Amino acid sequence: KQGRSGLQGPGRYQTAQTQIKQAMSQGSLTELYRLLTRYTWERYAVQKAGELKQHAEIANQAGLPIDKCDPLFDTLGKIALKAFKKGEILISQSLVEDLVNESSLFKNLEVMQNSGFLLLQWLEGSGQYQFPHLTFQEYFAGRWLAKQLLSNDEKEKKEAESFFEKNKYEPRYGRMFSFLAGTVSKKEGREGIGKLLTLTNKGARDIVGVQHLRLQIRLLHEWLCVEQDDMDAEPSQLGQEFQVLDTILKCFNRGIRLVRDSGDNSLLLMLTTALQEFTAVARYACPDCLDPLIAACKDGNEDEFVRVAAMEALGEVIKADPTLAKDCLDTLLAACKDGEDRYVRRAAMEAIRALGEVIKADPTLAQDCLKILLEACKDENEEVREAAMRALVELSLKQLIECYWDTKNKKLIPIIVSRCYQTPLVVTDSNTPNCQKIVLYDTAGKPVSWNKPQKEVEELIKLMKSQEETFSWFSIL
Repeated sequence: KQGRSGLQGPGRYQTAQTQIKQAMSQGSLTELYRLLTRYTWERYAVQKAGELKQHAEIANQAGLPIDKCDPLFDTLGKIALKAFKKGEILISQSLVEDLVNESSLFKNLEVMQNSGFLLLQWLEGSGQYQFPHLTFQEYFAGRWLAKQLLSNDEKEKKEAESFFEKNKYEPRYGRMFSFLAGTVSKKEGREGIGKLLTLTNKGARDIVGVQHLRLQIRLLHEWLCVEQDDMDAEPSQLGQEFQVLDTILKCFNRGIRLVRDSGDNSLLLMLTTALQEFTAVARYACPDCLDPLIAACKDGNEDEFVRVAAMEALGEVIKADPTLAKDCLDTLLAACKDGEDRYVRRAAMEAIRALGEVIKADPTLAQDCLKILLEACKDENEEVREAAMRALVELSLKQLIECYWDTKNKKLIPIIVSRCYQTPLVVTDSNTPNCQKIVLYDTAGKPVSWNKPQKEVEELIKLMKSQEETFSWFSIL
């Protein structure tokens, strides 16, 4: 609101907000935190302009102008990375002051310490500092590690390469390496991420190769997010160059074999979890992974556990890339029908839940799904019935109820409404002659209503009253 220096005020805030939303939609963790930290610094600089100005001359003489945040962020990166190496989340005062003194920022630190600078907070009475959230520490550490890797200083570069090689599979550094990949990609594009992927192949490798693949997927994802508007090469080419996409497909085949041989689905679970987390890679990897999964789902000679694992993986792949939903639907619907093993049917219905948004957008698909799932709601097996109901919840409430009326199977309406939607079913007067209005609320809390013949509504009321489980969800106005 102050509007000083053009850094704050409604216009600046709205611009920052738009940029942050765009970064979130792109899935780039690096771009999101780059915008957040810069905006936080700009806001702080405006609010504390008078105090900071007192030290501007000292900072300028040191080649670290206070109106430029990069030198300050470099110092925060050194602090963050060194604290990680020492295992510190609450960072000792001596570590911070040693690094700040080296950077000639001591006076600025003093101002920030006394005036509420948010990106590195002084914990009064503890003698320690802390980043506002662990992710900020990871961002600054990853940013600084990237600068070291791209440095012309051979000593700094070697130090960074050594750290990466020794710690590349450490789970606690995973997000920091995402920031590393994003920063490198922002600075050097395809060439930069190529260097980083090459570096992953140096040093020790995990024997199974799963951790190595996950690391490569992580790095490739961040490059795809950062560079998606300005690609200088096809992403698939980069994936092929380092055999990432090919390795993903091989691992899916290996995962199916592992389930078949030992009943272990951990590899499939790891792959689908990684693709859901790193969706930019999933867009290129998932289409090729459908074939082995669909083949395993359809193979009647397969052990039921293999088919169940394949269907579970198929549902997770669809979550990672919803555009593939239509390619999988026939396979899943066929597995829902009578004659299939109950565990296979339940797994297929759980997988259909991932297709919710796609099915809603296509009335033909919706009708096919509804008819099969409604039949499954009457299955003799309770677990199959429950899975069918959970799948129905993901579909359009209006389409669901219309389908009940059309199939003259009203007795299931109150069960679905109470157990799955947990929403009141309200019957009230209608302006249409000989009709009454039924009102329901979908999962977003929006009312859905339509007029039905009074006689049919009375049948529904009678059913509601006869079912103790559902009566509390019913009211007549």
